[in-house]
Amino acid sequence: MIFGSLGAVVHGAFMPVFFLMFGEMVNGFGENQMNSQKMTAEVAKYALYFVYLGLIVCVTSYADIACWMYTGKRQVSTLRKKYLEALLKQDFSFFNTDTRTGDIVFSILTDTVDLMLLASLMTIFFFIS
Repeated sequence: MIFGSLGAVVHGAFMPVFFLMFGEMVNGFGENQMNSQKMTAEVAKYALYFVYLGLIVCVTSYADIACWMYTGKRQVSTLRKKYLEALLKQDFSFFNTDTRTGDIVFSILTDTVDLMLLASLMTIFFFIS
C-alpha cells in the first residue's frame, strides 16, 4: 500500500510539473528567438526532460494501479471467505425463499467485485487528485 500510495502521489504531481516545464520551455523560446542554435539546444533539452517525465509517470502509474489492485483483491478474498462462513452458519430456512439457484452466488460475486473496485480504484483516484 505504501508503494501504491507513493506511486499515486507522484502520478498526481505529473500535471503541475508538466506545466512548469512547459512554461520554462516557452520562456526559453522567447529568450533565444534570435539565436537558432541556442533555441535548438533548448528544445533538445526540454524534449529529453519530457521523455524522462513520461517514463517516470508510466512507471509510477503502473506501480500505483498494480499495488492497489493487489490490495483490493486481497481484501476481497478475505471478505469472500468470511461471507461464505456466515452464509454456511445460517439456518436452512434462510435460503428457502423465491430465489433461483445462482442468485446467492451471483450476489456474492457482484458485491465483492464492487467492494474490490471501491477499495482499490477509488483509493488510487483519491491519491492522484
